[in-house]
Amino acid sequence: MRVLSVVLGVALLLTSAALTLADTEEAPPLVTLTADDTLATEVAAEIEAQTEVRVAVTERGEYRVTGALTDYEVEDAVEALAVAMPGSWLRGYIMEKATPDEPYSAEELIDALTSTREWWMDSMTDAEREALMQTWREARGGQGRGGFGGPGGAPAQGGQLGEAPQPVDPADANQRGRRGRGLIDVLRRIGLPVQAETITVELDAATVDEAISAFITQSGYLLLADPELQALVAVSAEDAPLDEVLDQMAEAVGGTWRPFYIISQPYELTQAEQDQIFEERFTQRWADYWAMPAEERAANIQQRVERMERMAERMQQADGEGDGGGGRAARMREFMPRILERTTQYSTTLTPEQRMELKPYLQALAKIAGM
Repeated sequence: MRVLSVVLGVALLLTSAALTLADTEEAPPLVTLTADDTLATEVAAEIEAQTEVRVAVTERGEYRVTGALTDYEVEDAVEALAVAMPGSWLRGYIMEKATPDEPYSAEELIDALTSTREWWMDSMTDAEREALMQTWREARGGQGRGGFGGPGGAPAQGGQLGEAPQPVDPADANQRGRRGRGLIDVLRRIGLPVQAETITVELDAATVDEAISAFITQSGYLLLADPELQALVAVSAEDAPLDEVLDQMAEAVGGTWRPFYIISQPYELTQAEQDQIFEERFTQRWADYWAMPAEERAANIQQRVERMERMAERMQQADGEGDGGGGRAARMREFMPRILERTTQYSTTLTPEQRMELKPYLQALAKIAGM
């Protein structure tokens, strides 16, 4: 009886403490700062210091901003800085064993997000991918939050730190789009067009990769994960906030999670930079291809051929309608001859058996490049 009384007493004390903690739980820290022709990197560092949330700015250019923020939530502060630069911003998540001693740079995070996005897209079947694209088209990017450039990739029209972005004159949108065509917005390239702050996920004994894929598909936010985190994941969430889902995932794998932000400004790549990026991606994709088992390679080639055939059909339809294939089809017309030339050159370094394996893909490339 004495032991029971002690246990009950401790339980009541713990319950009372838990309730007191819940009642007095501190709200997320708010950002208050003043900038006077201050480097954007320094403003980002101050936001990070006040909130303990990683805010990374890309290294290109030394952007300076002026203005003040008072009691801004972290995402609002990030958006205000991006608008004042002017530039783009993006939120992502990372799940890891432990926070690194040195914070990841914007460039490191962008590389990791790019790889994760490509892996996620490649992991879907054609039917799943088309269904997702249709969902994006129907939503028209109107859900969630994100800060990408204006028409044609040009940066949004900026102002002082803490001021609302200036509205874009619709009559000037096309001209701004033409001026922005030579600009590269790395965040626009990797950010998904639709985000949701609550999701529904049901996973039972899923792999970490399956759990990450489900999170990205449902939320529209990219999630990075430490490769050491390997365990079966069970998640049950119905219209739940993202932090609750991430809590379940992190607990299942024995890790922790945190959000991060990247801020960038659209810029123009030199031809040398474009060539380097093209070559690096080309080489890596074929290295990944040859690392697959033979059966997976055959399926992969078949998927590539089917995509080329669908693109050829869209281009033919666009030609019939007299718009020249606009959008993605127009970009493919411009870029496909280069891909064909490089792939043909690459095939000369392969064995006869390997060239035969790639022949259907080369034929599909030649067909669409000649249109």
